[in-house]
Amino acid sequence: MSAKTAGLLSLSVILVASATTTIPNHAAASALPALGLGLSAKMPPGKTYKSPKHIFTVVAPKPTGFDVHGWVVDYESMKGNHEMVTFYDVDFGETYRAGVAETYKSDADLDTAAKASVVTRKHQIGQPIDLVEESKVQTQFGEGSLRVYSMKGGALLREVPLGQKNVQYHDSYIAVLLVPHDGRIVITLSQDDYLGIGEKVGDDAWKKALKDEA
Repeated sequence: MSAKTAGLLSLSVILVASATTTIPNHAAASALPALGLGLSAKMPPGKTYKSPKHIFTVVAPKPTGFDVHGWVVDYESMKGNHEMVTFYDVDFGETYRAGVAETYKSDADLDTAAKASVVTRKHQIGQPIDLVEESKVQTQFGEGSLRVYSMKGGALLREVPLGQKNVQYHDSYIAVLLVPHDGRIVITLSQDDYLGIGEKVGDDAWKKALKDEA
């Protein structure tokens, strides 16, 4: 296992509160909302983000293909359900997400949390999502499930073909790491369309890069 794997998708998520001091463990993790682009804040790579509810801290990741001055930061939470932060860059198609879902009773909760977490844009809602591969990894919080999903029409980068008016989105891969911990699920996510669509590195290299970011 690489050092990046131990770092949970390179975001270095750190829980800073126990399950007994956070919001209740009773809601399903199926309601993680997709982001709009009404942006709230920006954060430079390497700076530590602290969740408002003091459940976790996250080190803003370094982008793979550009020198970003600041990630757009979008925070969301639902009492008894989840707390989540997303870093993204619209122009280059990179998104990183980290947070905690407040319910873990069985592996079915992992599936629910994963499929909810991969939807980070409004145009991705309702798009077909397929599990491509899964592996078990060891993290500082115990064993986790590292998954790669494919999403039809789920790319972050959009294009308008010559002579057409409608926006089109390519298919995309998304890596998600889910770690059950103290009745909750630690979640981190990586989607990097700069590599797969911008640089056209090929599917195998694209998926490997997403997993290496874990």
